[in-house]
Amino acid sequence: MILGDNGSGKSSIVDALEFGLRGRLSRRGLHGEKQKREVRNLVTPGAPGVLLTLPGGGRVRRGGGIKCSDVPDLQVQIVSGFEFCPVVIRRHDVESFWTIPSSQRQQFFFDYLRDQGGAPLSTVVAARDVRRAEARDKLLRAKEKLQRAVHDDMRLPETYTQTKPFLNLLFKRYGERPRADGKKLPNRIYAPFVEYQQALEKTEKDPSLSFDEDEQLPQQQLREILDRVSLRVSDDFSRVVRKEWIREVAITLGDDESLDIRVALLSGRLADPVQVLNEAALDVLALLILLEVHIECAELGQEKLLVMDDVFQSVDAVHRVRSLEHALSRLRGWQLVLTMHDRLWVELARSAMQRAGVGSPQLIEVRAAREGGVPELRVGDSSPLEVLKRLIEDRASPEIQTSIAGRTLEQLCDRLSVSLGTSVTRRRDDKYTLGDLWPGVQKVLLKADISGLGDRVQPVGAFLALRNIAGAHYNAWAESVTHQEAEDFAQAVVGLWSHTICYSCSAPLSTFRAQ
Repeated sequence: MILGDNGSGKSSIVDALEFGLRGRLSRRGLHGEKQKREVRNLVTPGAPGVLLTLPGGGRVRRGGGIKCSDVPDLQVQIVSGFEFCPVVIRRHDVESFWTIPSSQRQQFFFDYLRDQGGAPLSTVVAARDVRRAEARDKLLRAKEKLQRAVHDDMRLPETYTQTKPFLNLLFKRYGERPRADGKKLPNRIYAPFVEYQQALEKTEKDPSLSFDEDEQLPQQQLREILDRVSLRVSDDFSRVVRKEWIREVAITLGDDESLDIRVALLSGRLADPVQVLNEAALDVLALLILLEVHIECAELGQEKLLVMDDVFQSVDAVHRVRSLEHALSRLRGWQLVLTMHDRLWVELARSAMQRAGVGSPQLIEVRAAREGGVPELRVGDSSPLEVLKRLIEDRASPEIQTSIAGRTLEQLCDRLSVSLGTSVTRRRDDKYTLGDLWPGVQKVLLKADISGLGDRVQPVGAFLALRNIAGAHYNAWAESVTHQEAEDFAQAVVGLWSHTICYSCSAPLSTFRAQ
């Protein structure tokens, strides 16, 4: 997960990843039209560059600005395994999906189903068909020439491997012995034989010239992909959005540029989604379609890597968690990168991942650059606990340590009061502070039969007064609190957190204690 404010540089990281793997950026305009994006460096002189390290240890370098002589610049080639589709679904892709007229919607999939060089497969097939026709004509001409040169009763070879024994037959029938050191064929026989042999070799060794009667053209391939996508999206949409009056989602690919999407109602009528669904449901439907198309591309050989750039921010809050849970269930075994700018959504996403059993994600926080600088990346959780650890290590002032320690303790109590089911006095609007939460949490923790836990609870209670004296309120006389007292309180909170929150999955005590 990549967390950062809007404009902090999250999408620039995503752009670097896509540029490094595919050599281009997939972006669309307001109405979904393809936009050509120029990769530029606005911070330092020179062209931007990307250096990627792949799981197998290989490295990929593209662009300028990075000097690494042992890694060749990729120039325009797409990294193998990333040729079939973009690696990014962007928020704008979801929002613009329905702004494209049905008659032009095939253009939305402009970057899907491409060859290793990045050309659309329809263009590749057309060029390949031309090469095939030329190679076949050349082969037939050579065959006819050789057949005229030899007796009609001789059966010519059909493969390159068969040409060698056929040459021996020619030697037996037409061979001459001008010297004692070998045989020789007359040129009227040898020249057409060599021409036919070379034509056979070229046709067999170039896979693009081989012909398969069952081969699918890209439009046929896309049609079958969308048929499968339709079936899955129909069920997916019902589970995520829960609109029982929609029976099916139908996607129809036209022979021109059209791609029609209809929803089948329980009455049997087909309707335009834009006419019957609200904006939130439309965003979910677009996201589900894109997810399934990426899954289909993975079946064709695309690597299982997907970046969702602020995608869930475009999904209405009522559907957001269910959409993520569905994506996690469909993308098991994939490497996922999620960018987001809402810290609350980070916690909701983390909880969804824990419920889905996919483990705790790596968090990278991006902080916007000051003028003339570059964004700052901070790897790891930036929760109050992590901030508190850094403050202890940096020997921050007593006021700051006690303040953050109190905030961290309040967050911990908030989580434990729910997981442990502790008692608490009701407040208006159910807004509770540390004073409301700590007594109930302390009572349950002291009774818990967990080795060493009581030793972690007692110091927190002993130092709790420091939170009010020096951390939460201004008191001139509180400036006499020593560094040691403040650090002892901070260390006590860190110790309690480590005994009540699972390190690997961030689950609170009652969730993981029985595992």
